[in-house]
Amino acid sequence: MSIFYILFFYSLFFFCQSPIKTSRHPPTYTNCVTMKITRSQRTKHIRLTLISLVIISIFVLVYTLSKSAAVSTYSDVSKMITDFGQKYNPDTEKDDHSSSISKANSQNVKDATGNDSKHEVSGNSQSDTTGQVTSQNPGNYLGEIEQMSPEELERAKTIMEEPKEGEETTTKLGVPDPNNSKFSPVTKNKPELPQIPLVGTKDKLKRFKFRIYSHNVKNGGYHSLVPGEQQWSDRLIPLVASIKFNTFPDNSIVTLQEVYKFQMLDILKELNRHEPGKWDYYGKGRIDGEEIGEFVPIIWQPTEWELVYSDTMWLNDKDPRTSFEGWDAVYARIVSYVTLRHKATDNYINVFNTHFDHIGQEAQVGSAKLIINTMKELNSWPSFLSRDLNIEPNSDPYKVLNNYC
Repeated sequence: MSIFYILFFYSLFFFCQSPIKTSRHPPTYTNCVTMKITRSQRTKHIRLTLISLVIISIFVLVYTLSKSAAVSTYSDVSKMITDFGQKYNPDTEKDDHSSSISKANSQNVKDATGNDSKHEVSGNSQSDTTGQVTSQNPGNYLGEIEQMSPEELERAKTIMEEPKEGEETTTKLGVPDPNNSKFSPVTKNKPELPQIPLVGTKDKLKRFKFRIYSHNVKNGGYHSLVPGEQQWSDRLIPLVASIKFNTFPDNSIVTLQEVYKFQMLDILKELNRHEPGKWDYYGKGRIDGEEIGEFVPIIWQPTEWELVYSDTMWLNDKDPRTSFEGWDAVYARIVSYVTLRHKATDNYINVFNTHFDHIGQEAQVGSAKLIINTMKELNSWPSFLSRDLNIEPNSDPYKVLNNYC
């Protein structure tokens, strides 16, 4: 309606506005001005005003008619919907339909405190003022349902698809049995060290850049989720996206902590989804030295790096080749490490990855010293330690590591 008011006041302005004709009078009338309006000019403005008023009347009439038509159309559509519901939802089924909706909208569920509480479920029904449930969609027609795009469907398959016949499932692979917390110690022999040239024996070392990305992924075992913690299926895609983002461009290495075998295989599958074979890994479980228990895996791209050597040992003061807890540690802890050759420059690096005990301070210091000694014995090429140390920067184990670096 605002446009009508604008036109109305515009018409009044035309009517009141008049051209003026000024003339200077003798000196006795200095600074005085008289306005003379000719008859023809007055007639012209009256005509313009009448035309504007006619236009305003036409606009008002059109607006009123269109509003009435809209109300009529709405009534017709409402009647069509009602007729459709009566045709395809007979009266004999109304009671059963309303009853099922009432049950769906009044489910008793346990709240966070363990008390029973009723949660209203929003849907295609609503309660009237008398408390009875009335059908808002008598024909049970839900309308158009948006389908997943091919890309979204492909992503969802990674998590939700059922294993094909004959295909091994990775669900909870490597997770220890929660009903059996006792494991017999296992012993793994140390692999034979390869022949690697000493640093400085080459004619000239070529400079190159690379990146090491480290991430504690939080194991996806059978434990109860803490507030704010998501299921592994909800964390997988964001985790892989973070790895891809932080390792672009190539020439990057990834180290992870708290990874079970099934999680490692899920991650590797997603990393290689569009480029099969782009990523490979090394890792062993800390319980049996193979598949059971948390991994501290190291992941690299075979097109950039060649795996020369790999090993996993336990962090303890008894026998690092046997799965004992060390010092005052609560759990048996491990360190996995590899020697990689950079194919483009023929340089070597050693990458260590570990997860220290979260309680035993003596175990943390002992683990740091054991890793340093292993680095010294391995070869003369640079070693890099990725870790979740469970310590503060001013703690003793941190100082031990920092002094070596």
